Amino acid sequence: MRHEETYKLSRFLTCLDYPDDSDYVLISNTRNLAQLIILKNDYFRNEYSDSTLKILKKQEIIIPEAKDEFLEYKELLENHLEDSSIFNVVVMPTLNCNLSCSYCFQKNKITSNDLSYSNIIKIIDEIFNWTKNKKIKKINTTFFGGEPTLRPDIIDRYITEFHKKNKSKIEYSCNIVTNGVELSQLHIDLLKKLNLESINVTIDGIESVHNSRRFGPNIHQTFSTIISNINKYSEQVKFSINIVIDDQNYSGLKELAMFLTTNIQLKTQTTISLYLNHFSHKIINALRKQKEILIDTYTILLDGGFIINAPGRTSPCIFYRKNTIVYNPNGQKFKCLNNAHEKKRIVNKPEDTVKPKFLEQCKLCEFIYMCNSSCTYLCDIYKSPNFYCQKNEFSFFWEAYCRAKLKVYEKK
Repeated sequence: MRHEETYKLSRFLTCLDYPDDSDYVLISNTRNLAQLIILKNDYFRNEYSDSTLKILKKQEIIIPEAKDEFLEYKELLENHLEDSSIFNVVVMPTLNCNLSCSYCFQKNKITSNDLSYSNIIKIIDEIFNWTKNKKIKKINTTFFGGEPTLRPDIIDRYITEFHKKNKSKIEYSCNIVTNGVELSQLHIDLLKKLNLESINVTIDGIESVHNSRRFGPNIHQTFSTIISNINKYSEQVKFSINIVIDDQNYSGLKELAMFLTTNIQLKTQTTISLYLNHFSHKIINALRKQKEILIDTYTILLDGGFIINAPGRTSPCIFYRKNTIVYNPNGQKFKCLNNAHEKKRIVNKPEDTVKPKFLEQCKLCEFIYMCNSSCTYLCDIYKSPNFYCQKNEFSFFWEAYCRAKLKVYEKK
């Protein structure tokens, strides 16, 4: 005798009131980003028509009763952390910078130095020694800083030595995190030798706000320079724009979104991510009172054709992975680039990683796929040695993102 399988609501759902119609709710799945508009009474009574039931199953709004979603998440996380197919290397060619951004996490914590030729050789040797007996399919290098574009000669030397050592012809790629001010065709051509995938830049708000925060000696109009460089090189490479939000630039987000939509030429090559400044988590409740600003910002950017990253991490932080390592210019090794200036964080090998931390409430949290455990760097910032929960932040950004997607959908 065949027994009909029973279902339950997924624990990774959020429920928002549908605008202008109290009979409906907007259900969103934080795991797969699926969204569904459904009658409120049907949703809360768990009563569905056959056609609705089919959609709910497909979108994983409802799941088999026997499914343990937290256990499944832990297994997926473990597989990600143990993944040996990609080896991630972060290299800092220099700790010097042409700007003096007010909030830089490296400010006043580092001494100026550059990556030496001997340390380049050491780094390349270590990378290929670690990957020699593993099933590594690809080595990805991210150039970070300081400002890496200040030392194209060091990047060139690294790439040259990489190719000399890559005798087994492992696939490779690279990315660069830059302020974008000195970016030139020289850098593009150089990085293409290591299969350049993307360039990551940060825009700190509308032009006046950005320029007041990201400037250097004799460098003041950084906003227009960055926009110009994105347009100049976006036909050759994808750009990823980070917009870091705090209480000083939040009110201008909508204006910034409108500017970017009007002035960035190749939007299909440009991804935008909105983040809260690490030092501003306590202002979330104040920002909630003006949540329409964030909703409108997401809406304008989505309408404008940009690729918008969903809030939170789309996958567990790579620095928890065993096959990830960060090198500062001294050749010292770390697991996280945010604290690659602290001697207490030095490690000996990529496997010297920490395990993601979970509390009991994590098992019931709908945002676990965005959070992927507590960030050790944020624990340090907020002097919370065991755990720092970002649920308040993720719920704020997620609601704005979902409501913006709904607005764009309704326009179509």
